Amino acid sequence: MVDDHVIPMDDVIVTCLLKNRSYVIDQMVQSYVLDRECEKRGVTVSESEIDKRVADLRASVAPATLEETLTMHHMTVAELRHAFKQSIAKPLLVADQIKPVKMVHCRKIFVRFNSIGNTVPASAKIEPKPKRSQ
Repeated sequence: MVDDHVIPMDDVIVTCLLKNRSYVIDQMVQSYVLDRECEKRGVTVSESEIDKRVADLRASVAPATLEETLTMHHMTVAELRHAFKQSIAKPLLVADQIKPVKMVHCRKIFVRFNSIGNTVPASAKIEPKPKRSQ
């Protein structure tokens, strides 16, 4: 309600769906698929893992309470626990599918650059510096 003007919740829902429906639907579908895939593959997340995440969050929002913070974000404790469950489960789902890769690390990359007016033919070679004799 704004002043004496009532904004019906149906109008709010329709407006939100028109503007954000694709994102909201995508999130709902992803959440469902993730839950189904975890169930199918036997991936489980223990309540103690979720409890630890909740306790960490509770400590990080202090001095506010977790409940106050969730209310401000229009979220329930059950929704928070489900979100934590999914965030823990996602890496577990793909852990067996990621194969170790041989890595090569590079300290420096040199790029040849010619400023305007100082052109060097592309075929020009960079000659190595001669070794000093000792």
